[in-house]
Amino acid sequence: MVQINKKNFDRIFPPDCSIVFLHAHCDDESFLSAGLLNKLSDTGKQCFIIYGAAGAVESHEKSKIRQEQTISACQILGQKSVEFLNYCEPKIGDTKIHPLCEERIEDVGRAVWDMVQKNRIKIPIVLVSYDKNGGYGNADHKIIHLIGREIKNKHKESVVLYEITINRDKMQAWIVDSTGKLTPDLLPKLKYWSPEYGLTENEINYFYELSNTELSLKHKALACHKFYNRYNCFPLGLPKNEFAKVLGVEFLHKPIF
Repeated sequence: MVQINKKNFDRIFPPDCSIVFLHAHCDDESFLSAGLLNKLSDTGKQCFIIYGAAGAVESHEKSKIRQEQTISACQILGQKSVEFLNYCEPKIGDTKIHPLCEERIEDVGRAVWDMVQKNRIKIPIVLVSYDKNGGYGNADHKIIHLIGREIKNKHKESVVLYEITINRDKMQAWIVDSTGKLTPDLLPKLKYWSPEYGLTENEINYFYELSNTELSLKHKALACHKFYNRYNCFPLGLPKNEFAKVLGVEFLHKPIF
């Protein structure tokens, strides 16, 4: 793995490229990429965040509130360009907004590209989606992975693709070390994760190590998502040193086409 904090950051996120993060749900931006988003803001790079399964559903009042919480979290991370595709999670779908998982990958990819054009996002772009296991294995996350690949395949000359991921080896080692030391509520609920979540260390190409300031901002951004996160549970309830151990580094995979 190559660290991208200093000399390699502009190689991954060139000044002449727009940066588009394709996330699935509200709070994914904070959990998976808060440090990167804050760094991009600090370096003045043009960055956009598009959510694939976080559309506001009229029959589900919380979905609109979650969008508002997401915008607040992104502002903490220095990001103001936030868009939501017209899809949602399967559990809150209605007749007007369909679950992302029921849509054709090529149709969603086209919707993302239409949003890129609507916002006059400068080409070329660096697109950041999810690894093949969707980070922690959520079905919508795996679809985001496929959408990222679809967009790259359709717009080869205009898109550089990276996939954000979880270091499975590091996470599992931390869980083993923390079991018995921390209460169960302070550990991730692996029953909701796929067995092969994230990627192994050998599969990961780049990592970004968060500063103490960025760790604090990550915690504050996660705290905005009150429907997802509680101060007595993982990850907000972790002591500062444990929060840093498990969420203090963010990882990118560079697929080969």
